[in-house]
Amino acid sequence: MAVSKKLLLVFALLLLVPSGIAQESTQKITQYAPATEIEAAPPLDFSIIINSRVRPLKTVMEDTIPYFLLSSVFKALSPNVITVNMTDSTHAELMISEEEVFNFNLKSGVIKEKEGDRTLAADIIWKENKPYIRFDFFTRALPMILSKEVSFDSTTNTFFLGKHAEIRLNYKVKVTPQYSVLSLLFPARSRYRMEEDKEAKTVRIVINSQFRKPDAEFLTLSNDFFSVLDYKLEPSRTTITMSVTDKVQTVSKAFDRNFNRLRVYFYSPEFYNPITDTLNQALPIYKPTSGSVHKVIIDPGHGGQDEGAIGPKGIMEKDITLAVAYKLAGTLKKRGYEVIMTRYSDVFVPLSDRTGIANTNNGDIFISIHTNASTRKAAGAETYYLSLKGTQTVSDTVAFENRQLSKGEKADKSKKNDLLFILWDMAQTEYLKDSALLAEQIQNAMNDLTGIRNRGVKQANLVVLRGMNMPGVLVEVAFISNPSEEARLVQDSFQQRTATAIADSIDRYKKLQEERMKPALEAPPATGTPQ
Repeated sequence: MAVSKKLLLVFALLLLVPSGIAQESTQKITQYAPATEIEAAPPLDFSIIINSRVRPLKTVMEDTIPYFLLSSVFKALSPNVITVNMTDSTHAELMISEEEVFNFNLKSGVIKEKEGDRTLAADIIWKENKPYIRFDFFTRALPMILSKEVSFDSTTNTFFLGKHAEIRLNYKVKVTPQYSVLSLLFPARSRYRMEEDKEAKTVRIVINSQFRKPDAEFLTLSNDFFSVLDYKLEPSRTTITMSVTDKVQTVSKAFDRNFNRLRVYFYSPEFYNPITDTLNQALPIYKPTSGSVHKVIIDPGHGGQDEGAIGPKGIMEKDITLAVAYKLAGTLKKRGYEVIMTRYSDVFVPLSDRTGIANTNNGDIFISIHTNASTRKAAGAETYYLSLKGTQTVSDTVAFENRQLSKGEKADKSKKNDLLFILWDMAQTEYLKDSALLAEQIQNAMNDLTGIRNRGVKQANLVVLRGMNMPGVLVEVAFISNPSEEARLVQDSFQQRTATAIADSIDRYKKLQEERMKPALEAPPATGTPQ
């Protein structure tokens, strides 16, 4: 820890060099001061923020000094503030405007103004035929090239184009009858913590980064779930204090890496036991499919005290399913779908309430995401849709996914409830054909993804699919009990490929349904007098 602090101290001292020095016109090439006295330190993650957007920098350590892959630097700066033309593998033109161009020699590190006398030398090293530039390029060369101040936050290893305190903290608020979500966009590598005082009914969010004071609308933000009480700026720290209303039962948080947002969730009791729980309080009404899919309900399996299956290395199913669900949601949103998730963070949601949330939001299809487990050596994916017939022999997978009914819920065995389930089963039969088609598309995509034998589409009397007022499937994306598949499940790349495979399947299902319904939708209305 002491070594890392010493390294960061050197970074901070570099910021004390007046930016005007770099802008002085001179024929003499100014070399960067050596920093060989810095002790060895572990590699660090760096990023730069431009117009409130976080851009990562690929970093290597050379003689304890961080260097950034030059292509990642150019990518971070383009196209908002600089255009880069690579004339060849050793030269680049940095174009600020038509009148202002700099020549950059990638071998010598010399940066020279094309139509002027400003010249500066950067420290460049080459690794695997790729140039890396030393970290202080940002604090000394960029002010000369861009005529803009560049600052550095040592607590987050983040560079800022412009004054640090002028970085805006963007936010978004969503309010529904059952919950509210406050989304805060800030540097991806910033550290944060949330402190809840249940007696005082307050929540405090502390972010180790300083921002410009937000607009008056945020400072007076108030709804049925929370209100902003205070926004405090301190050196390298921002503190937001909120009061929580009596409507809130639970407050939780999650960092959404897909959207670089910290999400704070304020849940009411109705979120866990929806007032409009269509499974227990409403009679089923079959809605004929329109042949298209607009709204997708994503159900990340398990959550909260229900950890799900646990892999050999201790990876929990509830964490994997939420990560895949977020990636699937992001992929579908980019394709124009509306997405609702049954849980947005690590909370426990009973199985029947998941059905209620889906039906209340009037979804077109329901996708429940899980990971499989077995005492035997098994691998691959399998997809389930509902079977209305109970069987005497139940697989380990089905028994495990249904166990929450006895663990976290009390089943209502009254005759009235039996009648409702019968009515729901009658309604669900209308969706079995569509559910089977959706399951087939997903299973084919998952087989291609994993590249192993087909585990097949299966039917089972799964609680989470019962009473669903839409086509629904449960996807076991891989076996978390298999060491090799557990290792793949924690990889962002595999999670994204899984999400893309499911999204592609939904696209194919939607196309098939639209083609099936096209003749009926295009048929002319009936004319004439009934005989």
